[in-house]
Amino acid sequence: MALLEAANWAPTHGKTEPWRFVVLGRQGMQALQDVTEGVYQRLLAGQPEQLQETLQQLQHDRQHRWSTPSHMVAICMARKPHPKHKVNKKCMPLWEELAACACGVQNMHLMATSMGLGAYWSSWHDDARDSAEMLQFLGMDSTQGDRCWGFLVLGVVRPEVVRSYRASRGPVAHKAAFRD
Repeated sequence: MALLEAANWAPTHGKTEPWRFVVLGRQGMQALQDVTEGVYQRLLAGQPEQLQETLQQLQHDRQHRWSTPSHMVAICMARKPHPKHKVNKKCMPLWEELAACACGVQNMHLMATSMGLGAYWSSWHDDARDSAEMLQFLGMDSTQGDRCWGFLVLGVVRPEVVRSYRASRGPVAHKAAFRD
């Protein structure tokens, strides 16, 4: 809950609080992968070779890559209709709602790091992430413009692994300008 509470304090224009999170444990992660495989079975039904290759890769990832995390958090966005407009007008522009969701993810990532957890944002498989099946699985409403932006992957990491993956950044002086 600490990660979700941190996310809930992200800045949001108009206090729309568009972020929605679905926390997936082991069974939820298996169901997520089932949905993903189902999407590709539908999309590649007429391309048996590509379907077989895709399903083999998904099975490999299921057994190796996705067997390690303890949880995944679906990063979703629910759009609010504009109160004064009746037809498809939303309160805030899409980019502002996405930015608010991203700030929530940053807050979760910072909290996870402070707790000694490993975390990263996976965009997942685009075709599956953006599908009606995925939105239904996550309890989102595609008719209202709801979206899934990916998954925050969480787990406990060994300190030596953290040190080997610790990112570096170039000097901030190359990325900032000051004007009087």
